[in-house]
Amino acid sequence: MKSKKILLTILASVASGVIIGMLFAPKKGAKTRKMILQGGEALTDAFKQKLNSISESIAEGYDITLDKADALVENGKGKYDNVVKEIKKVTT
Repeated sequence: MKSKKILLTILASVASGVIIGMLFAPKKGAKTRKMILQGGEALTDAFKQKLNSISESIAEGYDITLDKADALVENGKGKYDNVVKEIKKVTT
């Protein structure tokens, strides 16, 4: 989780640096705005990709946890059934 925060901080820093650099660059306003827009689109795409990757990781972890929980429940049911059988043997 810490590496994800560091990556987002780096991306934000790079974006800020690019925007500040473009604003102070000796170009016409229209060209500068176009460059800012393109840079923003690139950052948005990168952010979406990272968000999708994180979402997939969370979904995968959820599925693994759910499978383990199902296995534990089945194991517990089996043990319960065995105990019930043993109790019936003893009491009959």
